[in-house]
Amino acid sequence: MGIFTAVQVDEHVKSLPEYMWSMFDIFIPMVVPTYTLVEVDIMSNDMIVLCTDGISDYIKPEEIKELLRLNNLAESITKIIGVAKEKSLKASQRYDDLTVVVYSH
Repeated sequence: MGIFTAVQVDEHVKSLPEYMWSMFDIFIPMVVPTYTLVEVDIMSNDMIVLCTDGISDYIKPEEIKELLRLNNLAESITKIIGVAKEKSLKASQRYDDLTVVVYSH
């Protein structure tokens, strides 16, 4: 149900390659947040955009907003992924997971 015990986390971290598990003392608390429930009223023409850090590390929210075009949402998402991939490859010669989910009302 999305809840892990300290023992389960330790077991999973120890099973990762050494180059990954060493950063989990900092990383795990950032990615396993306290559960929060927020209710938001969605109005006509509003969008909810969810993306992975492979996107948000390289594209600012304002840029994402500019790239999203309601008249061609699929093309806009493809463009966002392409821009993030290009920027991440320039910065580190590789890219993280690149996922964008958009809900348009």
